Amino acid sequence: MRQFSSSGARGVTARTAARTARTLSARTLRTAALVALSATIGMAGSADAQAPLDETCVITFDLQTGQNINNLDFEVDYSGAAGEIEGEGSGATCIRGIGGSFAAFNNKQDEERLVAAVIRLDPFDAPGRLGSCRFHFIGAPPVPQHFAITVTNAGRTGSDTPIRPTPEVTLGTITCPGELTQPTTTTTTFTTTSTSTTITIAGERCGFPASSGDDPTATDALFTLKAAVNQISCRECVCDTDGNGNVTATDALVVLKIAVGGDFPLSCPACD
Repeated sequence: MRQFSSSGARGVTARTAARTARTLSARTLRTAALVALSATIGMAGSADAQAPLDETCVITFDLQTGQNINNLDFEVDYSGAAGEIEGEGSGATCIRGIGGSFAAFNNKQDEERLVAAVIRLDPFDAPGRLGSCRFHFIGAPPVPQHFAITVTNAGRTGSDTPIRPTPEVTLGTITCPGELTQPTTTTTTFTTTSTSTTITIAGERCGFPASSGDDPTATDALFTLKAAVNQISCRECVCDTDGNGNVTATDALVVLKIAVGGDFPLSCPACD
C-alpha cells in the first residue's frame, strides 16, 4: 500500500485547490463576459425595438388668394399625416393669425379633421396667415402634402352671398419644433357709432341673424359682431346669444364657436 507523507498530502491538496481556483476563475470570467455581451445585445435590441420618439411641430394655415374678406370657414383633413393636432374639440391647441380677428377651432380627432373659422370687422386680404396649430407626430415629420384644406364658406360685409372665386387656403409652414406666437400686428379697436344700418334678418332664430341653415355660420358671427358695435341692428332675441341683455363681441364668439361644431348653448331672450 502506498503511503503519503503529510507534506505530500498537503502538496496534492494545494495543487488541487490551485487548479480548482483557476477553473472557477475562468468560468467566472466567461460568465461575466457572456452577461456583458447579453446586456449589450439586449440594450441594442431594446433601442431598435423602441418606437420613434414623438415630436411636436407648429403648422400654419395661409390665405393665398382672396380680397376684402370678412368671414372665412375652412376645414383641414390631416388623415394623411402620422399624428394629430393637439387638443380635442374646442380645446385645440391653435391660435389666430390675423390681428383684430376672432378665430375658432374645433379639432375632431376621431375624424382627423380640424374645422376653423375666422371673422374680422375690417376686411382682410391675401396673402396672410389665418392661424397656427401645434401638431404632434410620431416618426417622420409631416409635409404639406399630408394635409388637405377646403374652404367651405367665405363672405364679406355680413352678406351670406359667398365670395367667388372661392379664396384659397394652403398649409403655409411646418416648424419642428416650433412655438405658437400670437399675431404682432396692431389689433383693431372696436368702437361704437351713432348710426346703424337696418338689415333684414333671415328669421327670428337665436344665433342665426344672416343664414337659415341647420347650423350658424361665420357669416352669422360676423353679423353679430357688427351688431355689437352698432354697425347694424339686430334684435336681442337673435343676437344676444348669452342672454345677458346686451349684444357684445362675446355673443359673436359664441356663434363662431358653434359654427365650427362646438357645443355651446344659445340663450337669447324670447322674441316679442
